[in-house]
Amino acid sequence: MFGKFMRKVSRLLLSAEPPKHECEVCLEVASLHRGRVCKKGGHEANRICINCLTTYVRTLMANENWDHLTCPFCRSCLRFRIVRTYVEPCLAYRYKAFLYSFKRARHENFQWCLNPDCHYGQVHDISILGNTMQCRCCGSPTCAFHQMPAGHYTGQTCEEFDADVNPYNLSGITLANYQREAAEAAMQAKSKRCPRCGVMIEKDGGCDT
Repeated sequence: MFGKFMRKVSRLLLSAEPPKHECEVCLEVASLHRGRVCKKGGHEANRICINCLTTYVRTLMANENWDHLTCPFCRSCLRFRIVRTYVEPCLAYRYKAFLYSFKRARHENFQWCLNPDCHYGQVHDISILGNTMQCRCCGSPTCAFHQMPAGHYTGQTCEEFDADVNPYNLSGITLANYQREAAEAAMQAKSKRCPRCGVMIEKDGGCDT
């Protein structure tokens, strides 16, 4: 009997409308968030309404790195429960997948999915599984060797891609640096700096200044 009574009381408390007070952010009298906002805690006295907290969390998710979504009152991380409560279910699922991946990112064969709309990563050993990684979350292919979306060189194998743009078999940042330096060298070969304005121009012409 006592247990049934306590469960009924708990349901009533959970269904009760949050108290309305002045929000510290928008200064409107509204229903406030109840409970801790971040892992550090200690902000129970800070008053933020549900609408402001919802806007804050969704703005963070759209514009910040997900590895450190900060509390509106300090630099501590938001609790996962806060994110799960105030964003759409699909976004909460992706954030949970990101947290799962982030904890494993120190593994030597860890690879982030390079789909810009995905925040998942997984362990992918090239020597065993090959260059192409299929994301378990969104299904997008990533070339783990070249560190780029596998569709970036559609119709070519990794070997054919290397023969065209990566003859020295470089990867990741090293390849990007090589390609940038090659482009700069090509530009230098066919251009010169204008003695009047300092702008790079083709060697067979001048500028209008």
